[in-house]
Amino acid sequence: MDKRLTNLKVDAAVDVDNPLLGPQGASAIFGPQKGATPDQVEGLDKALAHFADISAEHLGSDLRTLPGAGAAGGMGFAVRTFLGARLKPGIELIMDQAGMAEHLAWADLVVTGEGRLDGQSMAGKTPIGVARAAKRAGKPVIVLTGSLGDGWQAAYQQGVTAAFALADGPMSLADAMARTAPLLEDRCESLLRLWVAGP
Repeated sequence: MDKRLTNLKVDAAVDVDNPLLGPQGASAIFGPQKGATPDQVEGLDKALAHFADISAEHLGSDLRTLPGAGAAGGMGFAVRTFLGARLKPGIELIMDQAGMAEHLAWADLVVTGEGRLDGQSMAGKTPIGVARAAKRAGKPVIVLTGSLGDGWQAAYQQGVTAAFALADGPMSLADAMARTAPLLEDRCESLLRLWVAGP
């Protein structure tokens, strides 16, 4: 190994807190999103378990249950196991770099967005990270999203004040994508009109 790596400190940005394996692991949660069949998910999980077994045998530590190990198909596990990286929510790293605490100090309202807000968003997606920070600062948060999926209501416990889908009626994904800019503009105008009308 290159000797320079012995003093290297790595922070790895992860956007989920899923473990490597099991029903909440990389294969089970993210495999179907990428087109994996149930049989393929089972095979992928077995392969990752085998990789984790060999890694633990040779390195003396087993990090398969570490929150974030399942990020990016198991890259969280790899960078922590082989590089000693600290796994940190990506949104926290970005908010630190952007000076989010200072911005929140003078903000009256926080508006953030996501392609889809659902139960999986609670595992560390951007709007939830923003909402948690805003909640600590006592600021209201509105999420604008392409769609609201199963379990999105859990966002309320994370600091989200309200969430709105952009679509203004039934439409296909292709139509929604083609109209993203005007839909976003319309929703923002409505939200700001409501904000101005409030006490």
